[in-house]
Amino acid sequence: LAVQGGNFPGVLTRDRPIRSLADFKGLRLRAQSDAVDILKQLGADPVNMPMGEVYSALAKGVIDGVVAPADTIRSLHFAEVAKHFTTIRFSRGAYPARAMSDKTWRTLPPDLQAILADGRKVWEAALNRQLLKAEQAGIDYGKKEGITFSSIPEQEQRAFDALYNKDARIQAERLGKIGIDAVPIYEEAQRLIAGGEIRCGGKP
Repeated sequence: LAVQGGNFPGVLTRDRPIRSLADFKGLRLRAQSDAVDILKQLGADPVNMPMGEVYSALAKGVIDGVVAPADTIRSLHFAEVAKHFTTIRFSRGAYPARAMSDKTWRTLPPDLQAILADGRKVWEAALNRQLLKAEQAGIDYGKKEGITFSSIPEQEQRAFDALYNKDARIQAERLGKIGIDAVPIYEEAQRLIAGGEIRCGGKP
């Protein structure tokens, strides 16, 4: 009934900012599973842990940073344990945000189905507004608390995107070994991105 995108994750670090891909080398970072192979290629040491454990891990120096969107600076109080945020864009997909079972859907009369179908854009627009509001609140709070914000050069971002795309292709081909033909999905996604129909990273 509705799809939710998301704010681009960046990298929040304890002691030193990331201003180029070379700066990832040697950093122990909490990251989502789809970013692990890319971070390893950049010389980082990615780890996967529940987000609820990240605050204490940062505070104790168990990890050097976390791949997360800016809204977490406020919502998870990361400004207390980290001082630098880099706005490198980690790709992310959208996911179902409002749903009901097909069995329930089929019990609804056509006029109610139409209302719910028409409401999809309303839900998605509202979700997007809340996401952007939370992101800005995180940035504003972070600046107030002394977090420095930086970005990487655009050519570095393009190189990072290329690493992601190459890895996505490898993962799609790997799925073929278990009977899932994912390469056509990968190629269609690339076509949509190239045509500007979707943005690489999540939000249409």
